[in-house]
Amino acid sequence: YYDGRYPYYDGRYPPPGNWYNDYSRSYTTVRSYDVTYKILDLETNLYDFSSGKLIWTTLTHTTTAEAIQSQTAEIVELLIRQLREDGLI
Repeated sequence: YYDGRYPYYDGRYPPPGNWYNDYSRSYTTVRSYDVTYKILDLETNLYDFSSGKLIWTTLTHTTTAEAIQSQTAEIVELLIRQLREDGLI
């Protein structure tokens, strides 16, 4: 549809001022990155030695782009801190 408002418009594309004109000849560059995440779900249980009963348990979920081994010390420190807060060690 052309209504004659734009004298230099040749009719091949939508007329200027049309919403489609903003997108018809534009483009963008999108960079993509490939990142592999490692997920560790860890269940930690503490048992009473004499009775064998479960007295404490926790679940931890760790997501990292690094090797899981690099997170081990941090996870252990977190578990020890929680055990202390709960009065178990």
